[in-house]
Amino acid sequence: MSKDLTRRTDLTKQSEQTKAERMRSQTEVERAHEALVEGMLFGASAQPQQAGPPRIILALDCTTSMGEFIEERRITPEMARSIAYPLFGQPGLQVQLAYFRGDKQSAKHPRQLKFSKEWYSTPEKLAQAITKIDHWTGWTQHCRLLRYVVEEAKKSAIQQLVIISDAFERQTPLRPDGDDLQAARVHARRLRDLGTQVVFGFKGIIRGGCPLDRAGIRAEEAFRDIAREADGYVFLFDPATVVARFTELAQSASFAAKGDQASAQKLIEHLQSMPFEMVVEERQPSARCAAQSEETA
Repeated sequence: MSKDLTRRTDLTKQSEQTKAERMRSQTEVERAHEALVEGMLFGASAQPQQAGPPRIILALDCTTSMGEFIEERRITPEMARSIAYPLFGQPGLQVQLAYFRGDKQSAKHPRQLKFSKEWYSTPEKLAQAITKIDHWTGWTQHCRLLRYVVEEAKKSAIQQLVIISDAFERQTPLRPDGDDLQAARVHARRLRDLGTQVVFGFKGIIRGGCPLDRAGIRAEEAFRDIAREADGYVFLFDPATVVARFTELAQSASFAAKGDQASAQKLIEHLQSMPFEMVVEERQPSARCAAQSEETA
C-alpha cells in the first residue's frame, strides 16, 4: 500500500515538473492559449458577479520612454482626485491599485508589477496612493498584468480592470520583454469568461513624439483589440472629461455586481460608441526621433 502511494506521489511530482518545464519553454501566447483551451475543456471557473461588493482593479502604466524622447506623463494630484472621487460615488465600491514600471536591465529601477495589498474604499486614500508612485524607464507589461488579473478573478469577482496607458510596446528581437498582442487578447478573452470587463484609458497620441509605439496609431489599435475581447472599450484619458468617464466606470461595475446585466450592457454599448480624437498634441520631432522614424519606415 505504502509503495503504491509513494509511486503515485512520485508520478504526480514528475508530472508537475514536466508541466513547469514545458511552461518555461513556451511563449506567452502559447501559455495563454493552453490556459484558454483547458478552461474550455474542463470548464471555466466563472464567478457570480452579483456576489459581494463591486470591485475594480485600477492599473497604471508608470513607465517613461526608454529613449527619453518625451517626458513622463504622470498623473497629477488634481487628476488623481478626479479619478478617485467619482469612483466612490457608488456605495460599497472597492478599488485595488496596480502599476508596472522599470526594466530588468536596470539595478536601480528593476522591472516591477505591483498590486496594493489594500482594496481602497475611500477616495482620498486612493488619490494619495496614486500620486506617490514614481515613474521609471521601461517597457510596458500589459500581458503580465492581464495574466495576473486572470488569476485574481478566478478567486473572487472583479467587475472591471481599468488600465491607464499611452503605449503597447510589442515584443521584438531587440525588445524581448515587450508585449504580445495575440497573448493579450487571449488573456482578455479569459477575463471576459470570468465576468471581468477590460477598459483602457488612452492618454492619446503625441504626433511627432517618440518612441514610435507611443506616437503612432498602433497603441490605440492594440487597446481596442484587447478591450473588444473582454466586452470593454477605450476612452480618452482627458482632464476635461475624466470625472464623467470614471463616474460611468463606477456605475457599470455597480450594475454588474448587482446582476443588473441589462443596465450594464446598455451603458457599455453607449460608451463603446463614443468617438474621440486620438491626437492630443503636435510637436516637432527631435533629430534622434526623426532618424529612428527613417530607420523603421
